[in-house]
Amino acid sequence: MLSNSPKKLVWSLIWWTGLLVAGFYAAYHFGYIQTLIPFKPFVLITVGFIAAVFIYTLIAHVFRATPGLDRERHAFMVYRDHMNRDDIDATHKVAELFAGKVFKDGLEKTAVATFVARMVGSKQKNARYPIQLGAFSGHLASGLSRAVAPIAQYGSLLVKFGLLGTFLGVAVGLQSIDLSSVNGADIEAGLRVIATVLTSVGVAVLTSLVGMFGNIILLQFHGRYEREIESLADDIEAITLTDFEPIVNDDARMAEVEAILKSES
Repeated sequence: MLSNSPKKLVWSLIWWTGLLVAGFYAAYHFGYIQTLIPFKPFVLITVGFIAAVFIYTLIAHVFRATPGLDRERHAFMVYRDHMNRDDIDATHKVAELFAGKVFKDGLEKTAVATFVARMVGSKQKNARYPIQLGAFSGHLASGLSRAVAPIAQYGSLLVKFGLLGTFLGVAVGLQSIDLSSVNGADIEAGLRVIATVLTSVGVAVLTSLVGMFGNIILLQFHGRYEREIESLADDIEAITLTDFEPIVNDDARMAEVEAILKSES
């Protein structure tokens, strides 16, 4: 149900929409939501679809982002604790990073471990080329941000679907107006037409409100995750700048690292 395959995603949203619309219909029938959602087919379908997209985003992206960032923080703490060790010198710390001994138990697949591995690979490929920390840290931050980007993207879709439902509702409402019943001097009939138009517009605007409400909630999650990613990237860059980069960009100390690696192989 939560596959990112476009075909399965479409069927998942259709399934959730149908389920929610049926739920809204039952709730309306038993008198639970008459004051909240009017019994208009396009309103029920649009609100049901918006709710389906919202629920999908929560389950497939928001709820999965939290444990993912927790693993990245864990990997960072492993990296930080390793670089702050007192039992070995700085050269041996870097040598263990080059040997791949620091990240274990699945942490080697995290973005933090990949960040370190990219720097190590770059240095092993061309030992004379200095590490440009900014490029690697920028890649780390952008990679983490891409993981939570769908939250904001789906939030934007909620607003667009809400507006689409609003315009559709207004169009349906205008088509249902019978202007032939209005005579030039019949003020009462004119007022009834105006009331019908305003009622249709008011009902249609509900879909936009639902979409905006869902968007606000998703943007709150996305903003919090982005702040955590920025803080994590800054902390990693600070550790790397003070403890890792000075050694790998120093030819003499890198010769010591290579000697340590050869002695342990």
